[in-house]
Amino acid sequence: MDILLQSVDRLHDIATHADDDSWIQQQQATLDELIDTIGALVQTTATTAPPENSGTDQPEPATTSKEAPAPAPESPPMDPAMMELFRAEANSQLGTLSAELLALEQNPSDSARLEALMRAAHSVKGAARMVNIEPVVRLAHVMEDGFVAAQNGKLTLDSAQIDLLLKTTDLLLGIACEPDLAAWERNNRQTVDDHERWLQTIPAGEGLPDEARSGAAAGEQQPETGRANDEPTTPLPAASAPHTDNAIRVSAESLNRLMGLAGEVQVEARWLRPFADKLLKLKYRQTEFIGLLDRLRDRLADTTVDEHVLELLSELIQRSGQGRQLLAERLDELEEFDRRSHNLASRLNREVIASRILPFADGVHGFQRMVRDISRQLGKRVRLDIQGLHTQVDRDILEKLEAPLNHLIRNALDHGIESPADRAAAGKPEPAVIRLEALHSSGMLSIIVEDDGRGMELDKLRDKIVRKKLVTPDMARDLSEAELMDFIFLPGFSTRDEVSEISGLGVGLDVVHSVVQEMHGIVHAISNPGLGMRFHLQLPLTLSVMRSLMVKIAS
Repeated sequence: MDILLQSVDRLHDIATHADDDSWIQQQQATLDELIDTIGALVQTTATTAPPENSGTDQPEPATTSKEAPAPAPESPPMDPAMMELFRAEANSQLGTLSAELLALEQNPSDSARLEALMRAAHSVKGAARMVNIEPVVRLAHVMEDGFVAAQNGKLTLDSAQIDLLLKTTDLLLGIACEPDLAAWERNNRQTVDDHERWLQTIPAGEGLPDEARSGAAAGEQQPETGRANDEPTTPLPAASAPHTDNAIRVSAESLNRLMGLAGEVQVEARWLRPFADKLLKLKYRQTEFIGLLDRLRDRLADTTVDEHVLELLSELIQRSGQGRQLLAERLDELEEFDRRSHNLASRLNREVIASRILPFADGVHGFQRMVRDISRQLGKRVRLDIQGLHTQVDRDILEKLEAPLNHLIRNALDHGIESPADRAAAGKPEPAVIRLEALHSSGMLSIIVEDDGRGMELDKLRDKIVRKKLVTPDMARDLSEAELMDFIFLPGFSTRDEVSEISGLGVGLDVVHSVVQEMHGIVHAISNPGLGMRFHLQLPLTLSVMRSLMVKIAS
């Protein structure tokens, strides 16, 4: 027990000095000695432990070399809490792997990216080893070897190798989200073996086999571009979206209930104001009553009245004044309590709303990968530039934005961006740019999707509108540019005649318009023929609170 406690202390020291390589080197001898001590302890325990089935007289039958080895027993079921921790860690680290690989492709010699990739693969391997998920351990280990080799300058990762690493990252993400790991491993053992064999060629400096380049692995996972609201999301790496606050997992249902209760508290706090106003009216009535008593005393002073009656009247006036003073003091206290309650309820409501706010980065982490894969599929070079990653967005809006943004980006890739030959003929640089930006403007959330492609020719759009008999030729000639662009959001409307596997036919923009309207927002499209296309989505800052006016009639 003493040795184990010493080991825990050393682990704590290592975690404290994780960024100090010199400390690790200085303590290496002490750590090696402790490891040897633990190894000797384990070996001694294993040697002195009584054999299993010691109460059985019959010995175990020996197996000969000709017999087939028994299949390895399946791992015992893992504690659900441990699996939940593993999935959270794996999602975070795999998100880092995916984002850093995409960034590394732009600069293959970036040592900081390689360091982050090596650490992420090592973390995934360690987390999988804790819960005994052997396929993840194997794949993460060979990925780590490849990153270490690249760090040491033994190789430079090319696009084909990054393709393989990204596909393996997708495979690991699929394993981490798989509810029945034992069944998955039985059915996909060959897939894991193939990926491991292909990855081993990277640190060895060998060329990838053709099957690895084509990605024809059985059970290969497709890259994901988004997740359901109740699944763990994949955050951006710390370098892109730093998060310094501690975080806990709270269900969306709990947040909705909390939002409802906070709203009720704010409404109930407003009840004090009318009550205080009624007490103020009572104070005015009491002042009028005391004034009438004063007038009565003045009138009786001019007549012959019993002295005892005048004393009683004076005492009544005095008692009424004391009551008015007491009421005034209580009224001041109530008004102060009303101000504090209203302020506290408003702060509570703002904090609850803030708890439903997420950075824009949390909703767009899959778009970089999508743009890379689709542009390569189309034979185009496209770069996605995302701005406003830290812009705060309501959780509900961020969830609903995924589908329209997905359609707009796919449309830009498929229809808007020209082929490399066409861009060269137009004098444009070959790497096209799609810009996605989120910002707060004039009390609204603005989302801008813009590309530097061919844009949309207004005359062609006008002719299409007339051919579809949506307006007459005379009316079409009088339509302004903004009015013309509104037609592209109609259901089934498209300027293309063929169905595209990437973006569909007249579906995407209809979805964009419907979702934006559902969120009580508006969308505008602006075309610069030959220069590009711009979509501007204006949305409310939050869907959690809707201001309303209640009117009571004939009460």
